[in-house]
Amino acid sequence: MLKLFKLAHNAEIAEIGYYPQVEVSWPWSIDYWGERSFVNTPLSGSVRDDVVFPKFNLASRAKANDWVGNGAALEINYLFISDRLYELMRSFQMDEYQQFPVSVEAQGNTLDYHLVYFLWPRSDDYIDWQNTIFQRTTGSGETNFEQFKNTRERQFAKNKYELSIHQSVIHAEKITCDVFRFNGYGLGFYVSERLKNAMEAAGMTGIVYEVPEWLPR
Repeated sequence: MLKLFKLAHNAEIAEIGYYPQVEVSWPWSIDYWGERSFVNTPLSGSVRDDVVFPKFNLASRAKANDWVGNGAALEINYLFISDRLYELMRSFQMDEYQQFPVSVEAQGNTLDYHLVYFLWPRSDDYIDWQNTIFQRTTGSGETNFEQFKNTRERQFAKNKYELSIHQSVIHAEKITCDVFRFNGYGLGFYVSERLKNAMEAAGMTGIVYEVPEWLPR
């Protein structure tokens, strides 16, 4: 059976020091809402090559983990990873992506990081929506079953937090990459078992691995 894992930020203070690890400030010479700003990152498709990101500083109590968070919208679209984690991922099969080198200032030192953007959210490609069934349990205890046409319909379902997976079906034959992202339902970054094992063996920090809700058991 196919095994995949969703990346989640480690919340242990002993591991991360402080969260969010990275603090941001905007270069005010650039229009925050302008065409070049990262806030205009599309839901899918390529990002312009001259995109402008904030300035990044490591929080004084934070540790420079291999995956860091900034607690803001940036990390919805971009995987904020160290140079060594990026190089490890490059040795595996990455979904189509763009990479932007960035610097993180850390008490007088400059740390090299990468913002990795995967062009295509894969939830509509990898989940078989026609055969996946959700169970809705209301506050009164009533249970019924629902299906959705796609990620967007599921994401904007009424009282969506009443929903859980009843029967999950995926297009396993389409999942050929070791790292990819979902948007909307299942929002986040995912890795294959073999990449997870390599990351653990290399001692990558700041990461925990969760079993996705949508993955068939």
